[in-house]
Amino acid sequence: MFDWDKRMKNESETLASIFKKNKIKNLIDLGVWTGEYTIRLAKKLLCQILGLDHNSLMIKLCEAKKEKLEPIIKKRVSFMLSDFTNLPNTINHKYDSAICMGNALPYLPTIPIKLFKEVSSVLKNDGLIIIQMLNLEKILKTEDKLISFDIQKTQQNHQKEYLSLEFFDSKKQDDFLTHHIIIFDSDGENWSFKGVTSIPVRYITKNDLEKALVQAGFAEIAISGSIGKYQNDYGELSFSKPFDVENDDFLNILAKKNNII
Repeated sequence: MFDWDKRMKNESETLASIFKKNKIKNLIDLGVWTGEYTIRLAKKLLCQILGLDHNSLMIKLCEAKKEKLEPIIKKRVSFMLSDFTNLPNTINHKYDSAICMGNALPYLPTIPIKLFKEVSSVLKNDGLIIIQMLNLEKILKTEDKLISFDIQKTQQNHQKEYLSLEFFDSKKQDDFLTHHIIIFDSDGENWSFKGVTSIPVRYITKNDLEKALVQAGFAEIAISGSIGKYQNDYGELSFSKPFDVENDDFLNILAKKNNII
């Protein structure tokens, strides 16, 4: 089972250190999905957070979670449906930072250069952008392209289990991969196939990100790597360890907006 507490303990401490050093008081979370990371970060850090996602069902889920929060935490977080275009027309003030965590970037509906230009337009001078994503180059070099194999017991009945298997199809079409998620259920004796979901994922490399960030007006780009497991133990969030494309599971980037551009 995914250990959110463990992940947040490590990552929130790393982010808190960066935010303190750079006097970050508010930030935008790009691609929030269920909002779990956004809300947990709002609980850990004394920051105002605006969470954006292009999926209306996920925004509804985020809002439902927000309503259950204590008033003091609820005031720190808000969510908004966005296709990540024309951000200055929908976001009415400048933010100190933007984050895109947990491999959200490849699932967003716009190419990195356009996204980063939009983000830059709603960041203050010297604003930061922080990105965490899977090292897709390494995954495609593995034989099975597997990113997750997980078996969990259901909350309602601990005799029942479900298995999720996630992998990437290595065939690229117009710079997209396919992320397949296959689900099986067990009644305690037999396993049965429940379904498969296939999601288009943009193939993005370290070089793609670095080039797009520079073109969008970001500088002081720190490119780092870390070891961990997708949908399991993400491992240490590092912005100092040099990125090793052959061995690192995650690619982590920290960049600062260049106010000269």
